[in-house]
Amino acid sequence: MYEPLLERIRVLEKANRRWKLACLALALMLAGSVATGATFTTILTLRIEADQEQMDRALAEARDQEERARMMAEQTLEQQARERAQRVEEPQ
Repeated sequence: MYEPLLERIRVLEKANRRWKLACLALALMLAGSVATGATFTTILTLRIEADQEQMDRALAEARDQEERARMMAEQTLEQQARERAQRVEEPQ
């Protein structure tokens, strides 16, 4: 009388173990995917920050070069103006 019930219990326990194993495997796959995604995101974030810093440095250098070029141009114009003034003042 109890034999079919015991067999049914064994079958259900075996199926339960299989489902637990399948769930564990899926949980591990999910955890691996999340870890991979987090690592990828971290690496990209660090790389973007490094690229941004490099672009900021390049922009600052370009601005410095522009300022030096403007100063040189102003000095050249002032020098030319002085030379023209001297030529005008000199008797011909």
